[in-house]
Amino acid sequence: IVQLGEGGFMSLRDIKPGMHLTIHIGTKGEETTREYKAEVKEVSDRVVLVELKEKGLALGENDRCEVQFSVENTLYVYHKVAIESVKESRYTFRLEIKCKPTIKNRRKYVRMPLDNSCELMINGTSVEARMQNISAGGFAISTTSPLVADKKGSLASIRISGFMPTEGEELTGKILRVSQYSGQYVIGARLLQDNMKIKEYVDQNYQE
Repeated sequence: IVQLGEGGFMSLRDIKPGMHLTIHIGTKGEETTREYKAEVKEVSDRVVLVELKEKGLALGENDRCEVQFSVENTLYVYHKVAIESVKESRYTFRLEIKCKPTIKNRRKYVRMPLDNSCELMINGTSVEARMQNISAGGFAISTTSPLVADKKGSLASIRISGFMPTEGEELTGKILRVSQYSGQYVIGARLLQDNMKIKEYVDQNYQE
């Protein structure tokens, strides 16, 4: 099971040694940034020690820093990160992260938050669940049932209550992740076929 923040989304406590990230350095007032690839080496409270893949990161007085992590096809961006070099190494930098991340959807279709109840069916077993979000290409749901804990990679079907585009229909997808948080299991799945009725509904009723 992937442990990934509240509701299945990244938080500071999910940053672990070995994770890869992208650092963007830019001068205040300018839109262009310099990009550097790095790896997390140590984490202590809000301080993250990272090592660059290659040297060359030079910091100016007016430079601003933005840090990006990519997890499960979603981009988590931390803005206004304090950065300083570690004197003992040209490749090592200390990041201090005080903000929550901005989440950028990199999926093919826009995800719409959804709170409807639903029925989840996996391998002939049915459990009660609740929708988290939906798009023409996939869905996320939550359930308290531990039966889903080891179902990553399995096929799953859902029947959503009170959702007009799929009323009375089953949606089938492949489970890509199962996250656990505070007694809830959050499942993310990709539909076997894109659903254009859902796309039309999301486009008409939701704006990011």
